[in-house]
Amino acid sequence: MSSPTQLSSSSPISQLSVEQSANAFSLIFPLTATQFVASPTPDSASYVAYEDTGDPGNNLPTLFFVPGIGELRQTFRLIAPHFNREGHRVLCMDLRGAGQSTANFKSYTPEDVVTDMIQILDHAQIKSPVVIIGNSLGGASANIFASRYPEKVHSIIMLNGVLRDAPSDKFLRPILNLLFLPIWGSSAWINYWKNLFKKQRPVDFDSYATALKKNLSEPGHLYALKKFATATKASAWKCIPQVTCPVLAIYGSKDPDYSDPFKEPEIVRPQYVNAKLFKSELMDGLGHYPYVEEPEKVIKLISEFIY
Repeated sequence: MSSPTQLSSSSPISQLSVEQSANAFSLIFPLTATQFVASPTPDSASYVAYEDTGDPGNNLPTLFFVPGIGELRQTFRLIAPHFNREGHRVLCMDLRGAGQSTANFKSYTPEDVVTDMIQILDHAQIKSPVVIIGNSLGGASANIFASRYPEKVHSIIMLNGVLRDAPSDKFLRPILNLLFLPIWGSSAWINYWKNLFKKQRPVDFDSYATALKKNLSEPGHLYALKKFATATKASAWKCIPQVTCPVLAIYGSKDPDYSDPFKEPEIVRPQYVNAKLFKSELMDGLGHYPYVEEPEKVIKLISEFIY
């Protein structure tokens, strides 16, 4: 892959050239370097990868981006740079067993992601409350994190957060075990992943899909994806009443991960009995990755919420 190119702050995201966007796949922030932190303990032989733009020396909150399963930290490539240009310190992590993180962990659950998040914040020496921006399973982990460490969280932004187990999950798990067999697992996942974009695809869609499939083909990555996909999210749902920070929940109206995306906000809302604020936004016609399909709109929603 060719060397990264700094995305121009003056160019609208929708007008990024294929070359710019594809090159940005290597590093979201080309002037930084990938960091590696041992987890679940500092003496572990397993590592989680993340990018950190560094302390800008201001009072703006740090933004901590957490991807969902089967994804890379580069999933946030179209929105994270904007907030760094606005003066925020930005962290973007790879889940364990994905991206540049190692795949030698013993467990892959939403709770494990919380453990990795703590290790990253300690490694980055971040003491002030952060804005956690989580997609899918990353949204579940964000809530667990906020319930355990309320003093560390400024607010939560959920991008199609999946907070509970669907009734069909127990029937789907045996099918998932077959789906993730090495003989066809990475291809099967990519075909499913492509169907999660419902309205439009970014200019670098094909190159990103190729890189994503290649990463899934690395030893242990498909196994990690399967374990995350079959892990229960019951603890995330149970902990929501303990969340006290403001919460913004963004949904795509055509996300197949929900039985009814239109009802999802109203199912979730009553759980946040102690949150300072719960706000939801349903984005018409979008799928599981609204921040990739319409990044400018998602940037606006996030900006209006955290400022």
